[in-house]
Amino acid sequence: MDFSRQCRRFINYQIFNHENFTKNLNNISAICVLKCNIKTSNQLVSTHRIVVVDNSEKSLFLLDENGKLIKEVHLAKNLESYGLCSTSKSSGNFVYLSDYSNHIIRKYDENLKELKQISHDLSSPCGISINNELNLLQVVDQNSYRVVSFDLKTDEFVSEFKLFQDDLEMASKYSIPNQIDLSNQVNYEEYLEKTRKRAELDFRPFGLISKGERIYVTDWQRGLLYIYKSGKLEKKIGERAKMFTKPRDIQLDSLDSILVSDFDSRSFYFMDNKGVFLFESKLPKSKNSKNEKGIYGVDKIENTKLVFATNSSIYVCNLQA
Repeated sequence: MDFSRQCRRFINYQIFNHENFTKNLNNISAICVLKCNIKTSNQLVSTHRIVVVDNSEKSLFLLDENGKLIKEVHLAKNLESYGLCSTSKSSGNFVYLSDYSNHIIRKYDENLKELKQISHDLSSPCGISINNELNLLQVVDQNSYRVVSFDLKTDEFVSEFKLFQDDLEMASKYSIPNQIDLSNQVNYEEYLEKTRKRAELDFRPFGLISKGERIYVTDWQRGLLYIYKSGKLEKKIGERAKMFTKPRDIQLDSLDSILVSDFDSRSFYFMDNKGVFLFESKLPKSKNSKNEKGIYGVDKIENTKLVFATNSSIYVCNLQA
């Protein structure tokens, strides 16, 4: 299904908020859908679970498709996470959480038992994605402006590449710290270093999704979407039209059409597989709308439903015309 053509509006919302839980959710920061097999009677039934991380509660929550709480797992007290993803393989179903504050990726089984901690000199892992075509786990490391790839079978480091190289070089040329005397040639290397550091303050990679050789990264700070192919910049979206304000998470459908959730505007932006804007869909109002600041995470159940979250509510919507 091509959701960019089917979903001209969202219909049949289901809202899961604190009324469905034994405790309030106050700071949902990421969400993903886990496909798994549940044993009923004498057969295995394929179903989906919703996994949510709450930065205030320092917990992972496992829900069924109707929003019923199945399990809560308490996390480290200093944990801060903005990325969740899952994979379903013959070897098992796993959930990966990017632990921003502890500089690691945490791996869980389908019952949210922690299995492993993955790192490769990560400083601030944020958006995270499974690249099924290349059998890679890929994460954007926010403060080092890298996309880092790990082998899905071994969880070992495979490769990395730098983001924003052309933009950083250009920004450095037009960002001259006042404290540097350019007439003194001895300070030239210092000038280059400080201008680059100053320019980097304007860049904030956040969301990531990958498919095959392409990687899509949102720049939260500057309101842009970057598309890389084989580590090289292929396209930058939003620079001229100022489409986004605070782009956060990204999803692709089966035809590589693009959906971006925007935090400030409480909207989803739909684009075709060339990055051409199609339409915008606003987050519907709810009872908690006064307290909900924006969209915090988005995933999909196959290509027929979207699951997304604000800070205190979870939404499931059908993708229908």
